[in-house]
Amino acid sequence: MSDDSSREQERTAYLKKMEAERGYLLDFHKVMAHYDLDFLKSYNDLLAVAYTSPRLLDARTKEYIITTAIIVAGSSADHIITHLKVLKRLGVTAEEALQFLELILPPTGVPVFMNALELWKQVWEVEKFD
Repeated sequence: MSDDSSREQERTAYLKKMEAERGYLLDFHKVMAHYDLDFLKSYNDLLAVAYTSPRLLDARTKEYIITTAIIVAGSSADHIITHLKVLKRLGVTAEEALQFLELILPPTGVPVFMNALELWKQVWEVEKFD
């Protein structure tokens, strides 16, 4: 087996492992697996301790915190939607998610809240009052 083939199999196996642990993969993960698998492994090890591994905080609490952080940091819509979907998968209702987003408004302002609200509407397919 060539080194390239072996490295490709390693990338594929690692991404499958990541997806199984997280329940999702971002394009970022796939790009990093292609260009710098060693960095991705180190990055993932850090996140395993801080985010994905069971510790004192339950999964919903950690996901609320992570989602808040990426919204406030101005992460991409795809990244935020991915984490909103994780919240939904963890049993968070549309109403609970809305209240969580409303907490972001006072410290961050209307534009951040409105951007997050647009993404919330996509994930929960909410109704409008007409």
